[in-house]
Amino acid sequence: MIAASTAILRGVLLLTLASATVPSGVAAPAAPLPAALEAPEIEPAEDEDEAAVETFVLGNTLATFMTELARALIAELDLDPPGLAFEAVDELTLLLLLPTEPDPSRDELVRAAAEGWAMAADRRGEPEEPVYWVMNGVDEQRFARLACLLIGSDPSSFGDLAEELGFEAADIDRCIEEYDRVLANWTALLEPHGRAKRRRARGGTVRVVYDDVPAFRPLRDRLRGAGVLEAAAAEIVSTFVLPRTLTLRVTSCGEENARWMPAERRIVLCYELVRAFERLARDEAVAEVEPAQK
Repeated sequence: MIAASTAILRGVLLLTLASATVPSGVAAPAAPLPAALEAPEIEPAEDEDEAAVETFVLGNTLATFMTELARALIAELDLDPPGLAFEAVDELTLLLLLPTEPDPSRDELVRAAAEGWAMAADRRGEPEEPVYWVMNGVDEQRFARLACLLIGSDPSSFGDLAEELGFEAADIDRCIEEYDRVLANWTALLEPHGRAKRRRARGGTVRVVYDDVPAFRPLRDRLRGAGVLEAAAAEIVSTFVLPRTLTLRVTSCGEENARWMPAERRIVLCYELVRAFERLARDEAVAEVEPAQK
């Protein structure tokens, strides 16, 4: 369990945002972030919901792909986002995850990713924590900021998350301001690489390759059948002009991990990590997010 108090967490968030670099012409948030932001407590459910487990697995697999793809885009498009590197990756990951058009199914995957971020913050330092979470996992500070940005992106769609986290109307307004600032920053950075500006450019693509590993064939078939990775790759290609083709390789790595390999322009997503998401989902029975205590 995370023992940080709401007051301590609020102070950390304020320091983080106060130190963020804001480009000229983009207004910084005028108000502090929510006081009620706290990583949730995880309470096991009694009944296992297979559909919820599958959504958790797919949502967190997609979020992992988007995280490594965010690293790839920053490198391949030679972007120079303001602020700390991990904050930039978090911001771009969230923007890539969010649907461009109303999509309840995608919203459910995004909610599942948020549950994963909450679980990563809650389980930080525990022995069963996946290697990927150890190396890149979300702590309480990052979960708080990601949750705020997610709610700020669409308060109506993610109002249930705001309620579960104990957000008040003023808190939501501050999150909207912060999301708008982040979106403006990234729009300015990504616009020159968008297909709207370069309609005639062909650009590279994003290939999705599943290695045939006998022990993971059922998992491979589920991922391929769901098609969420292929759909996300197609969205990237239709949105941005990539200078070179990138590859997502889903394979066995011997560890629960994922990584961007710049020399090969390849993202490796390990079957072991996807299996770990399923194990964690079943261990917690896809736990509910508990409201922060005021």
